[in-house]
Amino acid sequence: MPQTGDIRIDRAILHIVDHETSAEPQLSDLDLLLTPPVRAFLTRHIAASREHKNSRTALFVDPPPEDEPSLREMCDAIFDDPDAFVIQSQRIATHLFHHLSGRTSPGDLVVCTFVEASADPESGDRWVAMLKMDPSDAFVHDRRQENGQWRVVLRRIEEAISSGQELQKCAFVLPRALREARGHHLKVLDQQNRRYGVRESVASFFSEGFLQCRIPLNRAEQTAKFVRVTLRWLRRHARDWPEEDRARAEAQIGEQLQQERVDVTAYAQGVIASAEQRDDYLNTLRKEGLEDLVFEPDPRQRRKLTAYAEFEGDEDLRIRLRAEAVGRMMRCERDAATGETVITIRTTHWRQTRGEVDPCK
Repeated sequence: MPQTGDIRIDRAILHIVDHETSAEPQLSDLDLLLTPPVRAFLTRHIAASREHKNSRTALFVDPPPEDEPSLREMCDAIFDDPDAFVIQSQRIATHLFHHLSGRTSPGDLVVCTFVEASADPESGDRWVAMLKMDPSDAFVHDRRQENGQWRVVLRRIEEAISSGQELQKCAFVLPRALREARGHHLKVLDQQNRRYGVRESVASFFSEGFLQCRIPLNRAEQTAKFVRVTLRWLRRHARDWPEEDRARAEAQIGEQLQQERVDVTAYAQGVIASAEQRDDYLNTLRKEGLEDLVFEPDPRQRRKLTAYAEFEGDEDLRIRLRAEAVGRMMRCERDAATGETVITIRTTHWRQTRGEVDPCK
């Protein structure tokens, strides 16, 4: 569990980005008052969201889309000049407001700068946090004018601290000094509610449009993507191959997963004879998001994907069983006279789950 003591908030400001009731964002000119309850509330959310199980490392797209302000430049301007914090946070909020639509909820955007407790306070290694907060009974803002300037303040914050709500969309931009060493520019939590209270990562306006970043596949996603896209491609394109070639191509998927590194290009060269089909296969994987054609397979996904063996036959015949049980429960013999494969299955438990025709009668 992330510790709030690992984070020290430097500055924070809140802007109202309610596209349903306003034609433009309601921007604050003054920092949030970091009272102890406000500081505790924000620190808790930063600590929990930055290390959330669904948070992902990401890279800024360079350059950003045409005619779009650069979020990366806005954040870097805050790093370069602390006095630019308010005006750059206003630009960030305006940029987010323009990416909201009828499918997204209105809310508030909190922009913070913070340092990790282990960092030297004088080093300047500050992070920029952007937290999109949806309206709720526990989180209430007030907009007040002070000497001609607007300040957004938070009230009833004590109730918010006790709530168990998670943030759905937030981002944490790394200090420049850490980006090269850690191999990414920011961490992103971009999730949405699903049925039964399940939350999952999604690609959305927030990460792609607002943050202008690319979230590479992690090892588990690379492993699953390689297997599923390859099997789907073989079903579509290997129908006319000799049976032994198709069987070898499917068997080699598991062989690749047992290696320290999966080399997709080497796999394609070893099992796809046609250069044109090889190119089509590799392009299909790239379009599906598998940009790194050499990667380390994820051990958990490897166990999951190789735990079962699947077979297909005539008339949509499909057999699925644990891989270690193939030789013990199922045997296949080739009938040279008919060219058919005779399959023998042995099991003590047998139950028909669909259909009216009982093959055991």
